[in-house]
Amino acid sequence: MKTKKEIQVHMLPTEDASNIVKLNSGNILYNYREPVKAWKPHHTNQHLYFTSDEKGKQGWNYNYGLGKVEYLSRDYEEYTSEWNFCRKIIATTDASLTIKTDEKHHKFQDVKWKDAIIEHLPQPSQAFIEKYCEAGGIENILVEYEEY
Repeated sequence: MKTKKEIQVHMLPTEDASNIVKLNSGNILYNYREPVKAWKPHHTNQHLYFTSDEKGKQGWNYNYGLGKVEYLSRDYEEYTSEWNFCRKIIATTDASLTIKTDEKHHKFQDVKWKDAIIEHLPQPSQAFIEKYCEAGGIENILVEYEEY
């Protein structure tokens, strides 16, 4: 089923090589060719994280209270103060975030490693990343995506 939602975009620093860099001047640049290592102290590498308004769901989440990305191994029906600030990540430029699925159900769940398929989270288009950098950041966007 296709769904349209307004989501938030968060940019966070990373020590890893990245196509997005933030200069000390505050400008954001995009290198579409290949990821680059940060040239500290001149710039820091960044990743974009796209979050829905879903709180504390199984999988990768952005904890805006702590300003970091965390993995939740299960859904949290009763939110503790720590998870109350978590929002589900639905896409990212960070290729290190993966999910474990099985072929039959194709959804987040606990499956045995021998049966698991490791997939990356969806990534934004190169055109969006370029627009994001040119604009100096975009906080909210409307997206259409399919839920499994």
